[in-house]
Amino acid sequence: MKKILLSLALVFTTLISFSHNPDIILKDNKDGTMNISVKFPNDPGDAIGSEISIILDKPYNGSGKTIGGSLVLFQRNLGETEEMTIYKPKTKKFHIHVFVMPGHEYDVTDIYPLSKAEKEKWNDMINNDSTLTQDEKDYLLGNKVD
Repeated sequence: MKKILLSLALVFTTLISFSHNPDIILKDNKDGTMNISVKFPNDPGDAIGSEISIILDKPYNGSGKTIGGSLVLFQRNLGETEEMTIYKPKTKKFHIHVFVMPGHEYDVTDIYPLSKAEKEKWNDMINNDSTLTQDEKDYLLGNKVD
């Protein structure tokens, strides 16, 4: 009986540890922005503070911040809702890097790039956003790559 209980405990422990991956949902708002949501199904709140980065898909060796040898165009941490709205960068070669905690890093690569129809409104939104630094604006707008 002890062996059966021990075996069942081992199976359930294994299932629980493998199910501890977040659901990452990326929604194109079709206005030059995307909503990203990172949530652990079994542990609400575990993704609070996760670092969301927009990364240029190109090798980079300049003075800007990098992840995996590529330039970070934008970076913020998730708040208590575990979701945020982010701007698409002008470049079509980018991905989103999600760092939740050690052992929980994810790259989202299936992303719709900025469309021609979105560009005018997107440009105004970025230029008028007081929460962005000038470097972030320049990186997102494609004006600066160091």
